[in-house]
Amino acid sequence: MTLTAIMPTLRRTLPDPFNVNAWPEGSQVTTTDVIISGVSMNRLVEICQTPCVHTPAAVIPGTYGRPSSHQGAAVVVVRVTTVLRNCDAARVVLIDACLDTVNAAWPETRLLGRASTV
Repeated sequence: MTLTAIMPTLRRTLPDPFNVNAWPEGSQVTTTDVIISGVSMNRLVEICQTPCVHTPAAVIPGTYGRPSSHQGAAVVVVRVTTVLRNCDAARVVLIDACLDTVNAAWPETRLLGRASTV
């Protein structure tokens, strides 16, 4: 359990921990952005709109961030268009892309542009 899980209000000042081996090389997280190989994902969206994809080098698993010389990784940035509640009070999030066939690392999902305590 992380400190931000115990005290959710800290999420406004501390970024959630991230798995270095699940992100591309040179990844850094802040409370409102993800920077990958020097490219801000917030800035990428300003330039390219959503959905967009950034493809830097992948990391070699277990090396804590050492880049692979032959494999790439992709980061997909999408926009949340609607948040619905269904009858059992669960939230359904609609986005501006279809990710049905994407083999994503869902636990590493980040909310950009807003520090959240949720």
